[in-house]
Amino acid sequence: MHTVIVGGGASGVAVALMLLRHAQPSDRVTLIDTTPIGTGVAYSTPDETLLLNVRASNMSVYADQPRHFVDWVATQHGHTDASAFVPRRWYAQYLADTLRDAANTSAGAYMPIHALVNDIDPQQRTLSLADGRQVHADHIILALGHAPIANLLQRWVPTPARVIAGYDWARIRHTIAPDAPVIIIGTGLTMVDAVSTLRHSGHRAPITAISRHGHLPQTHVTYTPHPGFISTHDYGASVCQLMRMVRQEVARAQQQGEPWQAVVDALRPHTQALWISWSLADKQRFLRHVRAHWDIYRHRIAPHLSTQLSAAQQHGQLTVVAGRITNYTEADDGVMLSYTPRGSRTSITHHATWVINCTGPESDYTRITNPLVTALMQRGILNADPMRLGIDVDADGHLKDRDGDIIPWLWTIGPPRKGFAWECIAIPDIRVQAMQLANALMTA
Repeated sequence: MHTVIVGGGASGVAVALMLLRHAQPSDRVTLIDTTPIGTGVAYSTPDETLLLNVRASNMSVYADQPRHFVDWVATQHGHTDASAFVPRRWYAQYLADTLRDAANTSAGAYMPIHALVNDIDPQQRTLSLADGRQVHADHIILALGHAPIANLLQRWVPTPARVIAGYDWARIRHTIAPDAPVIIIGTGLTMVDAVSTLRHSGHRAPITAISRHGHLPQTHVTYTPHPGFISTHDYGASVCQLMRMVRQEVARAQQQGEPWQAVVDALRPHTQALWISWSLADKQRFLRHVRAHWDIYRHRIAPHLSTQLSAAQQHGQLTVVAGRITNYTEADDGVMLSYTPRGSRTSITHHATWVINCTGPESDYTRITNPLVTALMQRGILNADPMRLGIDVDADGHLKDRDGDIIPWLWTIGPPRKGFAWECIAIPDIRVQAMQLANALMTA
């Protein structure tokens, strides 16, 4: 059996590891990407000041070997604190090293290909590469990771010249002068990375971060695990009922001296099942009314990053505002961005030299311009899910065609499954998906 994985980031590596672990001598695993194995968007930075947002103890790529990453860090870097938030670039190297070791010990054959995939012929199951090569497969896994950040300023400036993507850390560091005022659009995790990069590069000019709600990510704390308060009987409860349960549990925990973080994390084993149990209307209600709060309380930052962020605010360098952007223009030497503050009707115009777009990856596949995505959508074998959070898939990760039928040889993993499972983009989720997908594929 020949399985081709398109994408060499964390998702692609995770499923490759599972396939190689169980491979027979006749099995082949091919991984195709244009970037170095293990990097992807999240781990591509060479900057050791940018850290993982999850403790090392939760970052093993193997679901059945929870200390695998911790042991690698200790061996490679002499760092033995399993609760530490280690440099992001270490994780890219960890993925590459782990895949190399798995390939060397597997009974099957592994081949990496450095190329761009432009199309897939569904009749022949043949991938067409940009360099003219073609690769035939029995099964194809789209490990596409996160799409590029959406351009929220497109309605005013279709191709802005003074906007830098939030994950383009090298350009942020080398292009933005220390005395250049900056506007950051978005106040989530990517904004924290951008501010950290600027400050470590000696940036001293004002930074204004704007988002609809002006919420900042909350902080990880150390706690004793909270007992589960959700059961299978609660699956199907409405969004309002669930939020009420969470608020009541937080209040009870805080009366006993427990932090709210312990309660939120106690939801994790149930999050996917709760999401799947909801109707489309309930999911849309969650996205409208809860998502902004969920993102900051569920996806948190390391304590020392929170301290850095607070220091930047206290020293007057960083200002966070809540508002809706109403206009944007560019000139040769800077930008003018207008916004209406939340709760106000009066527009404010802000001047800066650069804008950093930290609004997060585009998730609506009807808007993604990746040539492979475009080709597969035209063929009708890749379709956006109803909420435009990812790709339309079934519980096993099979893609559905335009008629809603599953495609038994075409799969996806990681962020593209978000519409189906919601909580499916972190390493603890991806490694479980990888194990389940490999098992399903080998018994197909």
